[in-house]
Amino acid sequence: MQYQPSKAKTLTFLIISVAIFLGLFLLGTFLDLQISQALTVNSLTAGEYYSHSLFALGFEIFGSCPIWLALALAFLLATSMTAKRENLPKWQKWAICICTAVTAWVVLLEMTKDIFYYLLEHLEALDFLNQPMVKTAQIFFATVIWVLFLLCLKNCKNDQKLWRFALVIVCSCALYILVGLIKTPVGRVRFRTISVLGDLSLYTPWYKINGSQAFDGLPGDCCKSFPSGHTFSAGMVFLLLCLPDLFDFAKKKWFQVILWVVSISYTLTVGVSRIVAGAHYLTDVVFSMGLSLFGVLLFREIFLTGFANLKALNKKRRE
Repeated sequence: MQYQPSKAKTLTFLIISVAIFLGLFLLGTFLDLQISQALTVNSLTAGEYYSHSLFALGFEIFGSCPIWLALALAFLLATSMTAKRENLPKWQKWAICICTAVTAWVVLLEMTKDIFYYLLEHLEALDFLNQPMVKTAQIFFATVIWVLFLLCLKNCKNDQKLWRFALVIVCSCALYILVGLIKTPVGRVRFRTISVLGDLSLYTPWYKINGSQAFDGLPGDCCKSFPSGHTFSAGMVFLLLCLPDLFDFAKKKWFQVILWVVSISYTLTVGVSRIVAGAHYLTDVVFSMGLSLFGVLLFREIFLTGFANLKALNKKRRE
C-alpha cells in the first residue's frame, strides 16, 4: 500500500516540530551558558577539561555510532542487491560488489578507530593507539560487525525501494559535511575549554563568528563547539523512520510510535550527554538534531515517498 499522508497530519507535524526546535533554539540563544553551568555541576570540575561522568563519557565514546553503521548498511545493501542482479556482466557485478563491500568495511573500521580513540583519550593512554594489539582489535571488531551485516543481508532481494533507501542513507549522512564546514569558521569555544581555562569571557553565542582558533595544551577541536557532530551522528537513528516505507510489518501504528520514541530518545540522550560533558551548548545540539531529523525526512520525501507529504499540503479542502 502506497504511503498516503493527510494534509492535517502533515501540517500538524510541521507546526509542532518546528515550534519545538525553534523554541529550544531560542531558549539556548539566551541561556546557553547558564544551562551548561547547571548541567556540568556534577560532571566537570573547575579546571578540568574532560568530564568524569560515566553518562557523558559513555555517549562520547559510542554516541556517534549510528552514522557509521548507517553508511556501512547502505554500501552493504548495494553489495547484496548487486550480487543478485541478472542483467549485469560478471566483471561489473564483481567490481561493484568488491568496491561497496570494501567501502563498508573501511567505514566500520573508522567507527572502531573512533571508539578506541575516545576511550584511550579519556584513559589518558593515546600512546597506545598505534600499538599492534590495539590496531588488531580495531580490525577484528570491524570485521565481526561487517560479517554480521552481510549475514543479515544475504537474503536481501534486489528491490528498487532498498536502492532508494540506500540513497536516503548516503545523502542524509553527507549532511555531516555541513556540520564540519560550520565548526571551524564559527570557532565557538567549548564550555569545557572555558572550564579548564577558568575564563567565562571566552563564551560567545552561536551566531558570533570567531574564526579558527585554538589554545596551547588543549585538543585542536577545543574551539569547535557549534554545531554538535556527535548529536548529528546520533541523529542518523531517524533513518529508522523509513522502515514503514520498506516493510509491511513496520506500517502498524504502534510500531511507528516505537520508531519515533526510540529515535527521539536516543538522539536527545546523546545531545544532553554532550552538554553534560561540557563539549556543547544547547543550541549546538538542537541545531544538529534538527538538521539530522529534517535532513532524513527531506531525503525520505525525495527518494521513498515521492513527495507525498508536500503534495498533501497542496491538496484543496473538499467542498
